[in-house]
Amino acid sequence: AVARRLRDAATRADQATITTIHGFAQRAAGENAFESVLPFDRGEQVEDAGIRREAAADYWRARVFGRPAQQAGAFVSLWASPEALYQDLEEVLDKPHARLIRPDADAVERERQEALAAWPAQRGTLVEMLDEAIEHDAFYAGDRLRDWLQAEGGEGVAAAIDAGLAGTVDGHPALPSIVADLGDDEGVAKHVKQRPAQWFRPQDLEVVPRLARLQVNGRLAAATHTIDAVRTLAAKRKRERRLFSFDDMILALHAAVTDPAGGPALAAALRRTWPYALVDEFQDTDP
Repeated sequence: AVARRLRDAATRADQATITTIHGFAQRAAGENAFESVLPFDRGEQVEDAGIRREAAADYWRARVFGRPAQQAGAFVSLWASPEALYQDLEEVLDKPHARLIRPDADAVERERQEALAAWPAQRGTLVEMLDEAIEHDAFYAGDRLRDWLQAEGGEGVAAAIDAGLAGTVDGHPALPSIVADLGDDEGVAKHVKQRPAQWFRPQDLEVVPRLARLQVNGRLAAATHTIDAVRTLAAKRKRERRLFSFDDMILALHAAVTDPAGGPALAAALRRTWPYALVDEFQDTDP
């Protein structure tokens, strides 16, 4: 029996369908339009990247232009430009099923309120510590914090923290990335020389470790929210303009074959057309 199957496969090898997964999805949907209940005409085919880039740019502008300066500045501290936003999130946006671990929104807000309460009392101490460190050349040459302090001083860093705690227009904390390094010994050691490290210890201020945690969780909250928003906006643009991509075809075919109502009939039709290629693909899939 095995020998017969191998001979049969060898004699029909030139009849095999060889295509990409995107091409397969398009053909499977087109040849089984009634079973899949997918529209015959899906509009103009486009590349997703261009639509997503446009959506990301519009999302960025909507959160910067015409907004209060502090909110706009907080968002810009996360992504300095539309292109920066797109480049930062592109890897996840390119994968429709990819999901990031989402911080608990209530927990992030509690962290923000706690930091807001503790920050005013220790703000001046941190500013003095930063100014003293730059005065005594405590940082490595070319260090980001050193360059920032030379340009704006400790007050500039504190002002950025003020804006970050106030948050973006969506309410996400947006603290400078450098703050995440100031909350523990290991992070501080990345920036300061060995001897200054003995007395330059922002991590000993009660509020700084709070700010460090909030920087990470707040940015993650903003990133996951932005990914959702850009995906939704891109999908809306495609519907309005009657556009579709190959990824849309794959997702639509997946939704059709796993639909409890029509999925079994579509799966059976696909097995008849591609009895060998699709048996393993669908045999363990729920209807």
